[in-house]
Amino acid sequence: MHGMKKDATMMFNVSYAGEKKEQRCIGFASPSLLKLLSNDGLWGNLDATFCAPIGFYQVLIFGIMDKATGMFIPIFYVLMTSKDEEMYDCVLSNIVRCVGGTVDLKACMNDF
Repeated sequence: MHGMKKDATMMFNVSYAGEKKEQRCIGFASPSLLKLLSNDGLWGNLDATFCAPIGFYQVLIFGIMDKATGMFIPIFYVLMTSKDEEMYDCVLSNIVRCVGGTVDLKACMNDF
């Protein structure tokens, strides 16, 4: 999680019974960056790396394009034990919950 601000905090830690085994996702974010997700018409980006700690399948990175700087800003880093639809639903619903219930995405890009 190189490059995260020093105030990065665990925002959620969720376990649930998956089809074959227990699944888990742990989301980290900088509370000072969460306020960016309250803006309207955001351009989001989801990307994942499979270089994850033991016990996890991948690290999902959710960020936005900052209109003021034109730069991509990673907001959430999420450790995930799988990459199925149920896991993505869990992760995205927890991100929305952390923001307070809504994220107004104009578009969201991903590589999967």
